[in-house]
Amino acid sequence: MERLIVILLLAGSTAANYKLNIWRHENNTFQPLSDDYINHINNDIKPHWKAGRNFHPETDMGYIRSMMGALTEPKEVRLPVKKRDLSGLAIPENFDARVKWPYCESLKEIRDQGGCGSCWAFAATEAMTDRWCIATAGKSKFRFSAENLVSCCGLLSLCGFGCNGGFPSSAWRYWVSHGIVSGGPTTPTRAASRTRSPPASTTPPAQDRTARTGIPQNSYGVSSKVEQIQAEILMHGPVEAAMMVYDDLLLYKSGVYHHVKGFRLGGHAIKIIGWGVENNMPYWLIANSWNYDWGDQGMFKLLRGKNECGIESLGIVAGIPKARKRIFHKLESTSLLNSTYTKARNQPASAPWQKRPETSSSTKITSEVVRNNLAVCRSQP
Repeated sequence: MERLIVILLLAGSTAANYKLNIWRHENNTFQPLSDDYINHINNDIKPHWKAGRNFHPETDMGYIRSMMGALTEPKEVRLPVKKRDLSGLAIPENFDARVKWPYCESLKEIRDQGGCGSCWAFAATEAMTDRWCIATAGKSKFRFSAENLVSCCGLLSLCGFGCNGGFPSSAWRYWVSHGIVSGGPTTPTRAASRTRSPPASTTPPAQDRTARTGIPQNSYGVSSKVEQIQAEILMHGPVEAAMMVYDDLLLYKSGVYHHVKGFRLGGHAIKIIGWGVENNMPYWLIANSWNYDWGDQGMFKLLRGKNECGIESLGIVAGIPKARKRIFHKLESTSLLNSTYTKARNQPASAPWQKRPETSSSTKITSEVVRNNLAVCRSQP
C-alpha cells in the first residue's frame, strides 16, 4: 500500500510538470520542430552532432509528449543494485551487441511505440528478447510482447499507468513474478511515407491461439558506474535505461548527442546495446523505439561518462533469463505496436488522424488493449 501511495503522489507531480512544459513550449523562441531550430543548432551552436528533420514541422507537441513514458522511480520501486566483480574483465574501447551476437536478429530491430507513453515497456521487452536469444545462443527466437506488459502490469502491479507512463524497474520485477507472453510482429512495421495517407485499418491479424511466456531467473538494478554498465552489457546483453528528453533530441540525425538547447519534455526509456568513441567523444550506442525513420536508422549515440540527460543515474535495469516456459491464452489482435498513432508523426497537424481529442487517445488505446488481452492477464499467476 505504501508503494501505491508513493506512485499516486508521483502521478500528481508528473501532471503538474506536464502543464509547465506546455507553457514553456508555447513561449519558446524557436518552434521545436522548425527549420529555424535545426539551422540554429547546426550553424550557431555547432555541437558534436547534426540536427535534421525527423518529424513533420507541424506535428502536435501533445503527440510528442505522449511518447515520454518513463516515470521517475521512487526508492520504493527501484530494484536492488547488483555490482559485478570486474577483476580480470577486459572492457573494449568499442562494443556493439549486434556484432558480438549476430545470430540474434532482434538486436537489429527497431520497434515503434506510437503515440503511447509505453517506452518503459518497449525498452524492457526489447532487452528481454535480446537477452533470451543470447542466453540460448540464438536457438530461441522468442519475442516478448510489449502489449502484454502494458496491459497486464498496471497500477496494482506497481508498474504504472500503461500508455501514460510506467516504471522500468517494475517491468522487470513483473517479468520475474508473472512472465510475459510472446506476441506482436516479428518484423516491425516501418512508418508510412510523409505524403501517403495511413491505411484504413492498422489492426494486425490475431496472434496464435497460445502464447508462451518466458520466466527469468532474476531481475536487478545496474550500478551507475560506467564500467559496471559496460560489464553487464558485455556479459549478458542490452540493458534498459531511463533518461530525460529535451526537445533538441527530436532533431538528432548523427554524431554524439548532448543536450544543447530547448526544454525538457519528460522521462524516456531506451535500450543500450553498446558503446564507443567518435571524434574523441565517448558514447553509449542506443536503440530508440520511434521507428527506423527517426535519428540514425532508429539509433542514436549519447555522450557517455558525464551522466548526460541522467542516462547513468535515473535507473538502469536488467535480468538473467531462465529456461522455463508456460502456456497461456492467445494475445488478442489490438496492437500498440501498430496503433493509428504510429503513423501520425509524419503527417501535418491538420490531418484528421493526428488531432488529439480532449480525452487522451493514449488512454483509449490502453483501455482497448486491456479489454482485449484480459484473458492473458487473468491466466498469469
